[in-house]
Amino acid sequence: MDQWEFEKLRSIEDIFKADSLNLLSISDPNEALLHHHQMISDVMLSKDVDDDVKVQFEISRNLFLYSFFYYRFGMTSFKQAAAAAELGLRRYIGKPDNERENTLKKLLRRAHSQGFINLKKIKPHLEPEEFIRILTDFRNSLAHGSHSLFSPTDCITFIDDYAKILNDFYMYVRKQQLKSSLNGWE
Repeated sequence: MDQWEFEKLRSIEDIFKADSLNLLSISDPNEALLHHHQMISDVMLSKDVDDDVKVQFEISRNLFLYSFFYYRFGMTSFKQAAAAAELGLRRYIGKPDNERENTLKKLLRRAHSQGFINLKKIKPHLEPEEFIRILTDFRNSLAHGSHSLFSPTDCITFIDDYAKILNDFYMYVRKQQLKSSLNGWE
């Protein structure tokens, strides 16, 4: 079989067939789907997060859910969670007309150093700069083309990290009654 056979567009009959990579630890497809759904159901954004950021994050959650049927959507779901975080951070701490200062890495550094988020609280076993490097290096490798395959557990960990970042960030924004500095749709 061609190594890319699994990547080809599914036939109409196979659309809802579990990707075999998702059946390695739980062989029953129904049980595996329930487990997959429960993993992403547990990751949620708070009511404080702006609605358009929530929409972008929900895209991530749905991509993860559908990665049960197409494994590679898992990596796309992680990348989408990073994009939602970047959107939310840029809106309040981004620098207008200066895209070089609005990269995800710089936004995360700024949010942490200015007390919007506490990265040590999210990942106590990592130094903040190491945590930022891990999040942004993986995101950048996916955004610029990669053959990486992350397990669903790895993907859900990254998605959950971004949810915690957004929840902490927006809790601070609401508490301080901050106004956005940029149009988040730009």
